[in-house]
Amino acid sequence: MKDLIILAILIFAGWSYYQDHVAEQPLELSQFIQSSIAKSDIEPEYVSSLSSSHTEFQCDGRKYCSQMTSKREALFFHHNCPGTLMDGDADDQPCENSNRF
Repeated sequence: MKDLIILAILIFAGWSYYQDHVAEQPLELSQFIQSSIAKSDIEPEYVSSLSSSHTEFQCDGRKYCSQMTSKREALFFHHNCPGTLMDGDADDQPCENSNRF
């Protein structure tokens, strides 16, 4: 019984450490905008519209370009939601081959 309690404490301590130091956190909006500007040729008007409307999106399980309604929405999902499959060539530009938007 004593061994079981010690094991439970070690598991809890490891999980707490993982949550605080290892688990990947989504980018803050300002970090996302700056990294997007640095990596691409996004127009300033587009960046300002992205920062003003970032609260209209939330992660809801969608992960494909065909499920997005705009480039701005695809960028938000790509950078803030886990498990998205919208950047096939890993250049940090989701849905770049989509002609829908």
